[in-house]
Amino acid sequence: YSGTVFIGTQEGSIYIYDYQKNNSLKYLNSIRANFSKINDLLYDQKNIHVITENGDLTVIPYSKNGSNSDEVKIKTPVSINFGDNNFGNAIESFTYGGVQYFVTADRSGNLVYWDLDLESTFDEIKKIHAEKYNDM
Repeated sequence: YSGTVFIGTQEGSIYIYDYQKNNSLKYLNSIRANFSKINDLLYDQKNIHVITENGDLTVIPYSKNGSNSDEVKIKTPVSINFGDNNFGNAIESFTYGGVQYFVTADRSGNLVYWDLDLESTFDEIKKIHAEKYNDM
């Protein structure tokens, strides 16, 4: 569609630009589509259809005219290292009771809620760890 440029990366991100009259590109935002190389993109003014190197098709709702700040936050993963062969990506964040949380997904599709208040998170881990070893 005239004026919108979508660029897919080897890492599975899509960078979205607006084509300017002076032949320059104005950055609009980026969205994570998948975790493998993007081979093809199709935009139909409602959705971005993404075909990746491994043959997966991902459909991402996107409106150039709408506000996409929340979509960018949700669809741009944050890498989290849990140890050897265990990783997650933040796929959504939300605030509940004045506390900000985010949701991660692993390769198996397991979803986990995390409290962004690291101090209380570490306190909870210590509590669980202590309870586990006190029960033995």
